[in-house]
Amino acid sequence: MTKRRWMIVVVTAIGFLVLVGVSQTVQRLRAQEVASKTDDHSGHDHGAQTEEDAHAGQDPSTDAGEDDHAGHDHSTHGEAIKLTEAQLGQMEVATAIAGPGPLDVQITLLGEIRLNEDRVAHIVPRISGVVKEVWAHLGDQVRAGQILALIESRELAIAKAEYLAALQRRTLAEEIFKREKSLYEAKVSAEADYLIARQQQAEQAIEVSLALQKLLALGLSQEQVAELPEQSQDDLRIYALTAPYDGTIIEKHLVQGEVVSGQASVYRLADLSTVWVDLNAYQKDAPALRQGQRVAITGDGLVPVEATITYVAPLLREDLRTLQVRAVLRNTNNRYRPGLFVSGRVTVDGRDAKIAVPAEAILNVDGKDSVFVQTADGFTPVPVKIGRSNGRSVEILAGLNPGQRYAARGAFALKAVKVTRSLEGHAGHGH
Repeated sequence: MTKRRWMIVVVTAIGFLVLVGVSQTVQRLRAQEVASKTDDHSGHDHGAQTEEDAHAGQDPSTDAGEDDHAGHDHSTHGEAIKLTEAQLGQMEVATAIAGPGPLDVQITLLGEIRLNEDRVAHIVPRISGVVKEVWAHLGDQVRAGQILALIESRELAIAKAEYLAALQRRTLAEEIFKREKSLYEAKVSAEADYLIARQQQAEQAIEVSLALQKLLALGLSQEQVAELPEQSQDDLRIYALTAPYDGTIIEKHLVQGEVVSGQASVYRLADLSTVWVDLNAYQKDAPALRQGQRVAITGDGLVPVEATITYVAPLLREDLRTLQVRAVLRNTNNRYRPGLFVSGRVTVDGRDAKIAVPAEAILNVDGKDSVFVQTADGFTPVPVKIGRSNGRSVEILAGLNPGQRYAARGAFALKAVKVTRSLEGHAGHGH
């Protein structure tokens, strides 16, 4: 009885497994049938119907049509793009003749306009005193020798007095020397008196020279020193602070009544007739840069101008890891103000190319660099081999021959027309 029960259990289990396998097979077949129907409808491949029509005695011409469709070469992709002059104008297509052209390789550097530090003066009074009058103010344009301010100085008054006293002593010593010389020559006085007078004259001349050098060191000119004997006593203590050369006051640090020291910078004067253009070059561009190269300077709101590189730093800046490149600009009418950001374009290679085309004339067509060449049939994309490029022009090594007319501008519009026609050709196959 136990054996029979065991047999019943085994048979039942086997039957259950068989039913499960059959069920899974049926489901898989149904899924394949649904997928097949979906593919047939989406691909419009009504092959069964075509076969039935053929067996039903379909006209032989139908077979010929099927053969034509099977042999379709999609010639629309290779057709030339034929456009009228009006269409070319609307699409802004312009043509040019392939030929040689310059292919200048240029480096663009960024920088700013700066003061010409060789023409900037820190004006120092050189004496201590009290500011009596201020005649030059911030932004004023001054001439060389123009008085900027007047300073009352006791130190200057003493130096001037010493000079005037030395002049008086020298004059007296010269008169004594002349008298002693005439007496000595007339055998009236002794030679010793003559020699003493000559020595005193020489000593007084030395004192005058020392007093003069002291005044010159304080900033007085030879002309100002020559006018001292005619000056009034009140003017002896007045120091006139003057401009060393033509320029513009860009800093001012004194006011009337202020006490200033002899080492204080009270004015900063800049000659703005020239300015520096300091540009920054990356390390990779450093070998191509040198003095004497021309650089085109441009900037927002600035008149483009060319200058010559006058300085290339021998060392890289540690903070920026860039190389300093400098040019000097003539600054007529103060057009180039220090502090403005500019860019400089330096031509480092000026070789010509046998065939050069604008960069926009080259497009990727079917995975190849191509140029649209114009023939009697229209525009056709022609694969080309490109060489050097400067971002604006590209050298053509092969594929485009001299004398051929090509689309120098508007090539993208021609490519769009080509792609559109290709899509229309696919849609019209009917499949």
